[in-house]
Amino acid sequence: MPIRVLKVTSISGEVNRYLLQHWAEHLKPIKHKVIEAALVGNSLTVRSPDMPWKRLNCSFAEDGTLVFDFESKEDTGQTIIDCVDLETWYRALADRNFDCMKAFEEGKFMLDSSAPDVLRMAPLMPEMAEAFRQAIADTEKEFDIELPKMKPLERLAQLIDTKNGLEKEIAYIIGRLALLKHVSEFIDTNVLIDTKNSLEKEIAYIIGRPALIKYVSEFIAANVLGIELEQSAAQKGIDGQFAGDALKGRSVDIKYYARMEGLLDISESTLPDFYLVMVGPKALVASLRGTTRPWLISHVYLLDAKELVAQLKLRGVKIGVATSVARHLWDAAEIYPMQRNNRPILSEDQRKMLALFGEVKIPAYEAVAQTVYLKLARAPLQLQAEGLCNRLLCQGNLKNDEKEGWC
Repeated sequence: MPIRVLKVTSISGEVNRYLLQHWAEHLKPIKHKVIEAALVGNSLTVRSPDMPWKRLNCSFAEDGTLVFDFESKEDTGQTIIDCVDLETWYRALADRNFDCMKAFEEGKFMLDSSAPDVLRMAPLMPEMAEAFRQAIADTEKEFDIELPKMKPLERLAQLIDTKNGLEKEIAYIIGRLALLKHVSEFIDTNVLIDTKNSLEKEIAYIIGRPALIKYVSEFIAANVLGIELEQSAAQKGIDGQFAGDALKGRSVDIKYYARMEGLLDISESTLPDFYLVMVGPKALVASLRGTTRPWLISHVYLLDAKELVAQLKLRGVKIGVATSVARHLWDAAEIYPMQRNNRPILSEDQRKMLALFGEVKIPAYEAVAQTVYLKLARAPLQLQAEGLCNRLLCQGNLKNDEKEGWC
């Protein structure tokens, strides 16, 4: 299995050199466009504070090819491009969804007085980015690694979406909550377990802890809200401290509930400064038959622990693992999607990151679903499998000539 590299700054010098050299090779088919754009002889220096090799110097030769200078210790480019970090430069080329213009507007890229040279390069950027992605593929094959193509949080959201979608389809077929003990009655459990293990192994690799929703939610909270997690995952009552200016140093206990049921686990003996509570959607039906509990984040609340306990005691509420918290207290503590509590105020980027976990997106799990459904027992689920095929055909997720292999 290829070794996954999660951080751009973790890519070794040898791998980086190979990647850049092969990028230059894949750019050769458009060297005539480089000449037409009057870029011959132009040189660039790309810099970022966390770039291991300090700078990247390159220039366009007379024949339009891109040449890298790996030896110079000085900035040799006529044009200097400063990036807020190395990942921003890398993602501008590797991530198809990256918005370069927005990055410039937000100050993630800064140019010196030779900006016109870069503007002449702008029409070539789509083809240059595609060549970079081809070079990534070459590099991954050569070194048996998997290089980052999106931010870890975005990849985590994609994996969770795959898990959520898979469980939703299984529940649709068996008509029960998609728990392993129910699934085993209908589906080749070895296939299900292999698929589940594969997803959870990658989730665990990203978060650095077991793929349990407690640790996943802590990882999301830490990356979105700037929380420094405790080194030991077994720390009782306190999961970390806020690192941002508004609440810096204040302790927090991070909770996640798949459904909003108004309950909160409170321990008076290990009370933190705050409870950060992330919850999924409200339970709309009394019965869970035919439903799932997907890992979604619909609302986020930040409650002052001492104030909360004081208010609960005034109302005579029993404090414990399933403390009933009144609706108005939840409303006052909400920071997402409504910003009712202004400690802290979420930025637009933070809101976008939380929105990654806000819904099940059907297309994300098709590949995994196919793996499982190809192994469905022929009896007694032949009719259900036929129905699934017809449903996927209607959604455009399955072609007529593929149906025979499914059903």
